[in-house]
Amino acid sequence: MASPESPVDEVPSGPAYRFWGALLIVGALLLFLGGGAVENFRSDPPVFADDESLPLPIVPDGMSDELPTLFRWTPGSDETEFSQVVLHRSTFEPFWRSRPVRGDRLEISPSVFDDIRPGELSFWRVREVARGKPRAGSAFTAFSWGASPPVAETASPESVTEER
Repeated sequence: MASPESPVDEVPSGPAYRFWGALLIVGALLLFLGGGAVENFRSDPPVFADDESLPLPIVPDGMSDELPTLFRWTPGSDETEFSQVVLHRSTFEPFWRSRPVRGDRLEISPSVFDDIRPGELSFWRVREVARGKPRAGSAFTAFSWGASPPVAETASPESVTEER
């Protein structure tokens, strides 16, 4: 505590003060930078369902030469009111969500993929609403199109030589 004789600009500087100050700064950064993640968590509450009632992505699946524009899936339940397709980057960050879809297929404009490079791995999944409540989403399904991944990232038995 500052006494009447001590200068006002004296600041406590022990390890405990540095720790709590750093913790305060980290917390503020997380709230500022991670606000979208908190909001996404609120908008996508965890919902549980048994594996047999999950939607099942069908197309696209894996590598394709052409840009995927048709997405098809098997609904997880006859009670499904609508579905939503969510596209994710390779980091699992969502980059596009569809409008509510009735049925089991969706045509997507090629412009949705303007920021995704050919050959870049992406994921998609289906979320459903049944009886007015969100249901568990499908598993993430990987897809990519166009150029193959760079040769340095793929290895075949012929490209690996033994050193003797």
